[in-house]
Amino acid sequence: MPRNTEAGEDYRIVDITDRQLDLPDLDFWLFDESIVLLIHFNDDDTFREREILESPPDLAKYLGWRDYALEHSVPFSVPVEDKPHRTRQNPAICRRCGTHCHSAGSAP
Repeated sequence: MPRNTEAGEDYRIVDITDRQLDLPDLDFWLFDESIVLLIHFNDDDTFREREILESPPDLAKYLGWRDYALEHSVPFSVPVEDKPHRTRQNPAICRRCGTHCHSAGSAP
């Protein structure tokens, strides 16, 4: 369990192993519901760069994706079955954490 949960941070998992969700194939954070931090990866799933978007005109779509992901998430503390790993080549597993999940509402 991430230690930040003791301070009240809400870590959640969206298991996409056996289902398709209407979420983009990108990683981003939201700050104060007005700033988007996009995280870009190389083809081999290594970090390339981050891009800060302050008050982007399409902010509503990022807020919608966040809300949609939260609706389909469970707390990080809930056990998740052991399944194959996700990469861009094998989209069943998250490239960020190395398991079959996507984090919603938490930092990578």
